[in-house]
Amino acid sequence: MKRTRTIVGLSVLLAMTGCGGAQPHAAYCPAPTTSATGDHDSVGGEAPLAQQSAQPSNEVASESSRERESECIPREESPPYRLIAYQSTPTNSPEVFLAELDMPPGAYFRPPVSSCQDVIVLVRDGELEAVGTGIAPSTSPASLYAGDAVRFGPEGDGLLTNTSGASAHTILAIARDQNRFQRSGDASELQPQGGDCAETHAERGSSSTLRVGSLSTTESIAVSDDLSIQIVLDPDQAGAENASLSVLHGTSSYAIPTHANEGSAEVLFIDSGSGVMTIGEREFAVHPGSAIYIPRGETHAFTPDQSAPLHAVQLFAPAGPEQQSRRRK
Repeated sequence: MKRTRTIVGLSVLLAMTGCGGAQPHAAYCPAPTTSATGDHDSVGGEAPLAQQSAQPSNEVASESSRERESECIPREESPPYRLIAYQSTPTNSPEVFLAELDMPPGAYFRPPVSSCQDVIVLVRDGELEAVGTGIAPSTSPASLYAGDAVRFGPEGDGLLTNTSGASAHTILAIARDQNRFQRSGDASELQPQGGDCAETHAERGSSSTLRVGSLSTTESIAVSDDLSIQIVLDPDQAGAENASLSVLHGTSSYAIPTHANEGSAEVLFIDSGSGVMTIGEREFAVHPGSAIYIPRGETHAFTPDQSAPLHAVQLFAPAGPEQQSRRRK
């Protein structure tokens, strides 16, 4: 599934004009693919690449094939993602981890999915391609641009690749089902833990659900005169049950009144705006780059200093509270 889109953004336009336009795609070797068994086969039950290509019929053909392979640039696994530290340290293992992932040209990334762990990827800048069950087949990857998000989860394995000539920057949200996930002693251990949450690629839910969303096509819901919200990934639109992904757009004077989400933890990553976040009886200074974790049932509020508009990435784990905004329409 190829998608093309005109990205309307001053920073993007300046970057393109300053560098003479978009960079041409490099001739990278075929991306590694994965199967339900975890082998380096193709996603979605297709035959391995070695089985899809006919074997050379003679020695001349073999030499020609090797020559063509040597002309492409080998792909490399992307550098490890970097966990983003929460300003408000949770007392228990958090239900959502945030991380940053930079992917240089030619890099690929396999999300650490399991039967009760979702990985949501939000592209901040650059261009990526995604494949996986409910996303796109390996023969026709989905193109992801700045503002696009994709969910990898229990329905199947997935793969992100950077086939462009420029690096891409993303934010990862790794969301766990706390009722089933077997916690490890190390909160940074995000790989499947075995037992009830072993690594799996079994189909679960409707395979017709498109697990890709975009800020460029997502409706902006006016919650109040001071706040609008875009729900990019949720259970209805992307089968995102372990966590939903939204983006908040508030004025510089928008204040979050004291409230609690009884059934879900909440995470806020602040892009713009500053002030004081109160969680229970604790207060935290909030500024661009702040990551705030709010446990289930904990009262919280935000008081702005009115220095800049509020823009933030918001996640609920599990999904649910974001639907209140839809009901207010």
